[in-house]
Amino acid sequence: MRDVCIVIVALMAAVPQVVGAQSSSEDRAEFGLLTIAAHDTVDRVDPAAALQARLDSGEAELTRDPVFGYLPAVLEALDVPVSSQSLIFSRTSLQVDMIAPWAPRALYFNDDVYVGYTVDGLVLEVAAVDPDGGSVFYTVDQTRQDGADFRRDELTCKGCHKTGLTGGVPGVLMRSYLTDRMGNTVTPIDERPTDDRTPMEVRFGGWYVTGSHSLPHAGNTRAEELTHEIDQPDRYLEGFDAAAGGNLQTLEGRFDPSFYLTEGSDIVALLVLAHQTRVHNLITITAQTAAEALEEQGFLRLTRGVDIGPDELTETAANRIDSAVEALVRGMLFYRAEPIGEVAGTSSFSDDFEARGPRDSLGRSLRDFSLDGGLFEYPLSFLVYSDAWDALPAVARGRAWTRIREILSGEDDPEFPLLTAPRREAILEILRDTKPEFAAFESTGLGGG
Repeated sequence: MRDVCIVIVALMAAVPQVVGAQSSSEDRAEFGLLTIAAHDTVDRVDPAAALQARLDSGEAELTRDPVFGYLPAVLEALDVPVSSQSLIFSRTSLQVDMIAPWAPRALYFNDDVYVGYTVDGLVLEVAAVDPDGGSVFYTVDQTRQDGADFRRDELTCKGCHKTGLTGGVPGVLMRSYLTDRMGNTVTPIDERPTDDRTPMEVRFGGWYVTGSHSLPHAGNTRAEELTHEIDQPDRYLEGFDAAAGGNLQTLEGRFDPSFYLTEGSDIVALLVLAHQTRVHNLITITAQTAAEALEEQGFLRLTRGVDIGPDELTETAANRIDSAVEALVRGMLFYRAEPIGEVAGTSSFSDDFEARGPRDSLGRSLRDFSLDGGLFEYPLSFLVYSDAWDALPAVARGRAWTRIREILSGEDDPEFPLLTAPRREAILEILRDTKPEFAAFESTGLGGG
């Protein structure tokens, strides 16, 4: 079920102009997605809710580990790779009192779910992407002996995870902080959430990072001594070498590794995390914007007699949807992405991630890494294969495909330095082979109404 409030916005003073549909009903039936509706009829749930249903029915059972609690079983059941382990020593989560540089919090993730683990913590913290409603937050009691249970958290987590930093929707985010020697946050190294647009030099403050890299980052460092008044936190950054902890291949001596499922905090996993957290939020923002615009349009039809056909948009609705779609498409195509330099990880994460495919007839995948200047060899987000993308309102998804095709074909060419001509053509070929909806879209020429 949707977890997004549909907002009825203020009525316009004048009857809105109608934007006509661009295709026949016969074409729409063939394509199967462009009839304008707030959402489709597919019943989707987030991965944690799906697993809870299996637990309730007895189809699945999670076994408690004496050291890690339900963490190994939850990761296996949700298909989250252990190699995605990313370690945070800043005190910035639900169980802040349990986190420190000598006891970092571990985060594990795949395309649809994030699992947070704290040594001796009372709960696992889970954020799962609901295809119809953004991120949904759960806790799993680590102390229970008789089986795990995903308990939904509607209030506590959203204090941070439904704010301006997530675009006002239930979402996930990555931050970069300077911390003191205890892991307490002193000041943000960068005010915005960390994503592809963040310069490498200010990424990963408060995180442990293992791997080699040609550009500096702010991971692995903290202020041992604080020499300024607490009411001037920005001054802590003056003269502080945030890049002093770079190019670590191991975290030996910083904490006891026996309390973690694997060693290290792979830089490649962290780079993927920075990308996908933003795109997940952009997908949710686009879905909510489209749903609100269509709800408003239906309200106008019913209350003011506005003559709007079933496959038409008012000018206002079209502009609102197009604005959200443009931001989403640019995020997925790494618009204004900062260079990452040459990067190599320390775990099997790169191989594990690439193995998830899919691949085209030439063996290429949107999951193939470059790690030399840019993150991916074919820079269109792999989240185009996600359930959240597929659950976008049909009109938004169709308009997004239109923009992706326009940009990749060269019809419209904003500044995308990573999108060389050969890469654009390769991405189009990969999409045609691996995303049937896009192939159908190209063959019909439909553009989303």
